[in-house]
Amino acid sequence: MIPDQIHAQEVNPLKTIRQTAIFHWVCQGGLIRPLIAKGFWNGTAVSAFILAGEVLRHHYDLGTGAVGISVSAFGIGLGLGNLSVSIVRLLKLRDESILLLAIILLFITSSTFMLLPLSLLFSLVCLMLWGYTLGLAAPISTSILANRAKQEKGQILAISESLNNLAMLFLLPITTMSLTQHGTTVTTIILGSCFIPFLVLVF
Repeated sequence: MIPDQIHAQEVNPLKTIRQTAIFHWVCQGGLIRPLIAKGFWNGTAVSAFILAGEVLRHHYDLGTGAVGISVSAFGIGLGLGNLSVSIVRLLKLRDESILLLAIILLFITSSTFMLLPLSLLFSLVCLMLWGYTLGLAAPISTSILANRAKQEKGQILAISESLNNLAMLFLLPITTMSLTQHGTTVTTIILGSCFIPFLVLVF
């Protein structure tokens, strides 16, 4: 047998083993569940936020400049959420428990913002808390995925972002049309129906 052929036969099985190992995480429920959950609850939360400016305009008849300034409350909350991760971990709770609580609060604050326009100040507080819970949940979820993925963390985090974008691509046309035609109540129901099922996948 020609030496090159012998070498090829030796290398090919190794290639197959490596390629199989790359995707062995697909069968790991402890990884695939939070991976799917993060992609879709995060995508749903961001899709809802993209509609926040239009919701403020609808509730309070704000101009473009006022809407832009008001929506910045979300960014402030998001930054505070990111900064508070290490503080929240001092509570000695499991990351999964912190994440679950953050997602529940995220759902409550975003729904309250959409459905209860009591005053502009109240809505801005809701928007800030919404940003805070998302800013807290996202890095905690990323940490959980990275810890469980081990050697494949780069691939897993890339797939998570792809699922996030996929959820936004799917939801934004539907929710935008719903907000225009049916108002905030129906839109919130649609977002909630996409959001709630993924709570069970966090663990």
